[in-house]
Amino acid sequence: MGIAVIGTWSNWKLPGRRLEAFTYKQLGTFQKLVDKAEIVIGFNSLSFDDKLCQAHGIIINTNFDLKCEILGEVINSKLRTKYKNYYKYENILIDYSIIFEYTLEALIQANLENNQSISHEFNSELWQKGNHQKVINNCLHQVLQIKKLYDLYSKDKLFDPVYGRPVSQKFSIPVPIKSNYQKLIALGLGAFFRKDRKYAYLRKYSDYEYYIMLSHHIRHLD
Repeated sequence: MGIAVIGTWSNWKLPGRRLEAFTYKQLGTFQKLVDKAEIVIGFNSLSFDDKLCQAHGIIINTNFDLKCEILGEVINSKLRTKYKNYYKYENILIDYSIIFEYTLEALIQANLENNQSISHEFNSELWQKGNHQKVINNCLHQVLQIKKLYDLYSKDKLFDPVYGRPVSQKFSIPVPIKSNYQKLIALGLGAFFRKDRKYAYLRKYSDYEYYIMLSHHIRHLD
């Protein structure tokens, strides 16, 4: 498999040049960018992108694979190490087929307000037809979506697209949000709200008890 284009976002560059695309003719320039990076972040990079790049002579090792981190959070601690490093195990997809459900598309739909995604199904065909700019635009769009998801994850605000709850175990207690009063109570307790605003998630059981007490009190006032 060849490389047509690689998209990147570089935090240390000026805003005008943070988002860049490198075609197959610019792999040497891409290597220089990788060499300057303190940390390389990707999505499913350890099992696919890194290997493809390495096959074409690019020295790259992703430090933070968002997909691996998410999968490591959503399973119980006994399976964490094996699941988090699923790309190292030949039979992991057979043992844990749920991995297939954690796609970039699913995460985008569950987390981003402007969740219009671009299909990458025909990028190879577009490239062969000479529509290179369309492929580059698709690639850079995907990079931006991954960056947005990473930003949410780093703030403990990323939702699991399969189970509909926060990926972070810091928010483990769901409470229903049926009124503006309940929203205000949850907000005051530092809750994390689901995208549809029907549920909030609290960090501690003591917060849950306080939420129940205040909600009960407000119902009686009504």
